[in-house]
Amino acid sequence: MNFGRYKRIGKMRYVKKGTEIADEYSVYATNDEKAADVLLKNGLYNESAYYYIQAMEKVVKTAISSKIDVTNTYYAAKLKAIGHSLDLAIDFFLELLVYGKDDVLSQQLEHQLKAVVFKNVRFSSLHNNIRYPIYSEKWGSYGFLEISREDCEELQHMLKVLKEYMKQIQVMI
Repeated sequence: MNFGRYKRIGKMRYVKKGTEIADEYSVYATNDEKAADVLLKNGLYNESAYYYIQAMEKVVKTAISSKIDVTNTYYAAKLKAIGHSLDLAIDFFLELLVYGKDDVLSQQLEHQLKAVVFKNVRFSSLHNNIRYPIYSEKWGSYGFLEISREDCEELQHMLKVLKEYMKQIQVMI
């Protein structure tokens, strides 16, 4: 069967300057936060949590993109490998932040970001578990993660603290 050409949805817009990428990430982070707020208000907690996590990921990528030339082949590949992972974005940001600096500073910054701002939450599993059922061989059944209003408010607060932290850290580096 030949169905012909596929219909395209949307129009691709290209940005060539590395410095503009940080601005683009910032806009997307703001839009994700707005979507999360609307979803929270309407009681769609899993969906709201997902967008808060996406907003945090883009806030971190904004900070990354403001410090490096993301059109450089190495950095472009690194960002692509990070994908939608907030955990990997945090790790890469810390790597850039502390590169060549002493171990004590490195440990302090990692603690501030992971323990204080993100409260030691592992976002890699949370990101997918919010949206998809999880099969457990141990229990022989599927589990469904249910996010509460309080969970969303906690993520909303983390995003607020992260944005403030990034403003302060940008002044320091």
